[in-house]
Amino acid sequence: MKILQKKKILQILKERKWGTLMGVDGKKPYGVEVAYTLLGKYLYVIFNPSGRMARCFKKNKNAAFKICTADSDITSWEAILVEGTIERVVDPADIKRAFRELSKKLGYDKNLYDKMAEKYAANPKQSPVHRIVINIIGGKGSS
Repeated sequence: MKILQKKKILQILKERKWGTLMGVDGKKPYGVEVAYTLLGKYLYVIFNPSGRMARCFKKNKNAAFKICTADSDITSWEAILVEGTIERVVDPADIKRAFRELSKKLGYDKNLYDKMAEKYAANPKQSPVHRIVINIIGGKGSS
């Protein structure tokens, strides 16, 4: 096992599209798989603002985000962990940017989510857009 260099970690974060967002629900851990996009010092995710994950983060802003990949016999693998605090995105420009960047990352037309982005930009208290303010980033791999 080896520790991945920051350049490799950032490359993996830019290439991958999906990971596990983790929080704490009372005394129990909880995780959901979400698409994400990395923009500067933030990792943006979109999830139900009234669901269990949102309730977790109302009580405890600490968040972790994990990406793992492996070949079929697990001889070659990589694991990335991002830790930080999560916040709901309420700035209309940031809401629109997050939807646009996520759309592009997923390989869709960058304007695919424009109507949805406009809806939440007009009513940011209902926004499903959240971001992790990255405090710690690390990764390990098989080689």
